[in-house]
Amino acid sequence: MRDFSLVFGGIPADSHWTLAAISVAKGPKEFMPLGEQNNGLQEKYLDSDNPSSNQSHHYSGLLFLGYFFGSNLSRPINTLREIDTSNQGDILLGEAAISDAIDFRSDFESYEDLIDKIRALAVDSD
Repeated sequence: MRDFSLVFGGIPADSHWTLAAISVAKGPKEFMPLGEQNNGLQEKYLDSDNPSSNQSHHYSGLLFLGYFFGSNLSRPINTLREIDTSNQGDILLGEAAISDAIDFRSDFESYEDLIDKIRALAVDSD
């Protein structure tokens, strides 16, 4: 989870997870994360304020929070960080990431299970 969050969210992997989460509260500082394109992402998950914004950063950040903080803290954070804009795309994608993180902690048997969940966010999924 730390490696995934470092590569796609720029969340430092070498510090305690609470400090790592706080350090990127306003975006990555030292490491520019890898960005996946939004091609194929369902429209409801696009940033409502900036549809061309790279959503892989948002997904990985909320996946990290959901994995380490659990849903009781990460869900309010997901909603409150968008309260000024009512950015439904970010809120829905964050909710999907948090749900995936909770599943990953408890039910997934492999990393491939998480990848399958991420692929299900695409338009062409069944």
